[in-house]
Amino acid sequence: MKRTKSAAILALLPGLLLVPVGGVALAATSTTGTSGGVHNGRDGGARGAVTRLAAPPANRSARPVSRPVALRDSCAQVRAHLTEDAARGIRRVMCVTSTLPVKAMAVPFLCNSGSEHFLRFADCLDIGWVANIINTQTGQVVGKVRGSITFWNSLSYKSRIWPESIQLHVSSVTGEGAGTTINAPLGCVVGVVPVQADCQPNGTGKWAGQKGFLLATAGKTYTGELGFESVTAATVKFEFEVFMTFENPNTSPGSLVIGPTTDVRCDSKNYFKPTTGGCAYPSWTLNVLYLSTNDSTVSQAAKFILAAQNAIPNHRGQIGSLAMTRLTDRTKMKANRRVACRNVHPGPGQSCDEYPFASSHQGAALVPRGYWRARALNARQNSKVGTLLGRLFLTSRIIDGDPFYVGIKTP
Repeated sequence: MKRTKSAAILALLPGLLLVPVGGVALAATSTTGTSGGVHNGRDGGARGAVTRLAAPPANRSARPVSRPVALRDSCAQVRAHLTEDAARGIRRVMCVTSTLPVKAMAVPFLCNSGSEHFLRFADCLDIGWVANIINTQTGQVVGKVRGSITFWNSLSYKSRIWPESIQLHVSSVTGEGAGTTINAPLGCVVGVVPVQADCQPNGTGKWAGQKGFLLATAGKTYTGELGFESVTAATVKFEFEVFMTFENPNTSPGSLVIGPTTDVRCDSKNYFKPTTGGCAYPSWTLNVLYLSTNDSTVSQAAKFILAAQNAIPNHRGQIGSLAMTRLTDRTKMKANRRVACRNVHPGPGQSCDEYPFASSHQGAALVPRGYWRARALNARQNSKVGTLLGRLFLTSRIIDGDPFYVGIKTP
């Protein structure tokens, strides 16, 4: 089915607001999605029946993380050999530099000039480029092609397949830059955590710059989309990059590498049931379970967690302090709960609640005595928070050792 550019972008970035260039918007990320199981105690969905998956609610307080991208410049090296090239009868040479981009059209707000921005499941790299044609005898630039390239994607917590979109814009062509063509294949850079054939295009989508050359015409924007897949069940990491090649009838080719991007991690952990695999950006660490003391379904639990966060010396799990990290070893989780609840005696309708959670590496059996708290509180509320925590683990694809926080909203 044919889609418009706007529809394609919306489909790529579910939950993200889009604005025209220069506008302002906030990001939306998963905090407490769905599924994870209902149970007594708080083990993040390690026990109990699994419920139906649904889209997680938006957390509009999230902001994307920015990672500067090193700009590349081949011109100094090319210029160092001008005399040699002229002596060999080479009249023109090409060098390419990366720069801050010139915007052509509205792109996801996550994209930002000259840098990479990412959330837990979305990423965008936006870089400008200039191809310079140089006269080897005079050293003068006799032609230029200027433009930008943007590529972005939306990963999924429940799939190892995702779309990668790319946009190449030619903003200007001057002098002998006329006739330049551009090849810009998009691909995985494997080897971060390698296994055989871990990331491959899956044959869906189309990007004209993947194999063929695009004519550099001022004002022209080329767009496309490719499907990629992590084809192994192992936990792997990889990056993306675009290797651009510029050809001109008057000179030798020039090239420029855009990227690599922040690591993508894919896994097929069996504790993420009912999903069979998913991918995320592990560098995004602000995975937050939000609770409110005004919410009657979790108010007691929220007040207890807030008091525990304030009382524990390192305020573990409180936003702005050290994160908790997920624990999936059931034996250690049981030990955490046993140590924390040893001297807690719940009454009718109550259960023992502990913080940091038993499903964290900061549980009571794994840290000094003063670094955890436990008490009896409403069993339904305790179970509800456990279910929400399980949903966070699932919909943020938090594996063993990944960080997470609990944010408590108060009046």
